[in-house]
Amino acid sequence: YQPVDGGGYTLTEPVGIGFRLPTEAEWEFVPRAAGTGKPLKYPGGRGLPVGSGSANVGGGEAFALLGAALEGHKDEFPAASAPALFPPNAMGFYDFAGNVSEWVNDRYLSFVPSSAVTDPLGPPDGKAHAYRGSNWRTVASSELRFPWREGAIDATDYIGFRVARYVAPP
Repeated sequence: YQPVDGGGYTLTEPVGIGFRLPTEAEWEFVPRAAGTGKPLKYPGGRGLPVGSGSANVGGGEAFALLGAALEGHKDEFPAASAPALFPPNAMGFYDFAGNVSEWVNDRYLSFVPSSAVTDPLGPPDGKAHAYRGSNWRTVASSELRFPWREGAIDATDYIGFRVARYVAPP
């Protein structure tokens, strides 16, 4: 990354082999992998309800804190939990649903053109970064879908991150 006028950083081209935030496209591909050829739409499957014990989202134990809860869901945590307490997905990755949403490298636009592209990088500028995935405060079933996305500028108690790494050229 290199500094840009007005604050912030931009990705340096060509990219190196270090660590980085995943792109939105990379982030969405990994949790949706089901190992069955059909991509997942929700944690634990292709439909609702999300089963208890599948993710740390706004269950009944968080009602006192949030004032709402996902009907019938329980996960034992009224707020954030330690990582990797729920089963991994078919690729062996943990916590793409629940606990904390995750920052991604891409900037946030509320409307993303629907033209087909391979591994897009998103807009080159914008105030907010996109974040993906449900979190321990999620009480709306629409926000449980893996394609759900939002944008933010400031840190919160429900947004975290995971790192990706460039693969060294052969």
